Amino acid sequence: AIESVVGSSSTTESVTMLAAGKLAVSLVNSVTGTAAGIETLTLLAAATTSISDINSVIGSAGVDVVSMLKHEAITVSSVETVTGTSGAGDTVTLLKTGALTVSLVDKVIGTTGVDIVTMSGADNLSVQSVETVLGTVATNESVTMQTTGTLKVSLVDAVTGTSGADVLQLLGATTNVTVDLIETVLGSTLADKITLADATSDAVNIKVSAIESVVGTAGDTVTVTMLAAGTLAVNNVDSVVGSAGVDTITIVAGNTLVKAGAGADVITAGSGSDTFLFTAYTHSTAAAAD
Repeated sequence: AIESVVGSSSTTESVTMLAAGKLAVSLVNSVTGTAAGIETLTLLAAATTSISDINSVIGSAGVDVVSMLKHEAITVSSVETVTGTSGAGDTVTLLKTGALTVSLVDKVIGTTGVDIVTMSGADNLSVQSVETVLGTVATNESVTMQTTGTLKVSLVDAVTGTSGADVLQLLGATTNVTVDLIETVLGSTLADKITLADATSDAVNIKVSAIESVVGTAGDTVTVTMLAAGTLAVNNVDSVVGSAGVDTITIVAGNTLVKAGAGADVITAGSGSDTFLFTAYTHSTAAAAD
């Protein structure tokens, strides 16, 4: 029954636990637990530690990096970075609200607080109870939401929602994202573009705000509703519902029905068979004609 192991700074130390329980380590490079028991590893000082058959890792006051040597599910607290394995099946659950950087991790389960996950490589990540996911510039990241709600993303290339009503909010660095099963997309102050990649339904209804471009999918009936006045270009979109303000709508390609709302809207048709529909006199008055 050893409770603590302290290594040295000049060599590579590995510790194997022969019985389940709790172990605190410092300057130890690798820790292997038992296959059948419940093990909790506490890092006494900032370190990069490889683990196998460890259930929980509690980090130090410094910057801690944990590398998983096998496919498993672990819980972490006060750990800054977790690196998974090259295959599938790695899950990380946060015990404490905060920020976590992951690589080669398949799923992150957050807390009841506000959790931020940063993807450090080209991964397909599933998130549950996570509020923000940050990607990188040079790689291709996709995120799948496991819980219905609002997700903020930056530098993420593709987001898949749930069967519920999901809201995707684009932060400043994300300007082009592919979405599926997302009901509402809120743009940033930049020129944001979304591409619909629906694979489950022939009818796609999406609401947008501060989105400059929407590209639909062939074979689907796509309706885009503008939640606020703005400028929108659409491609392969069947129907656009304008806002109550002044909208600028440009049809790039496809046959599109535009239902203009109130305000002096500017609508530019494309090369297809486009239709502009006014359902009330107030939608295009002499003082505010479209």
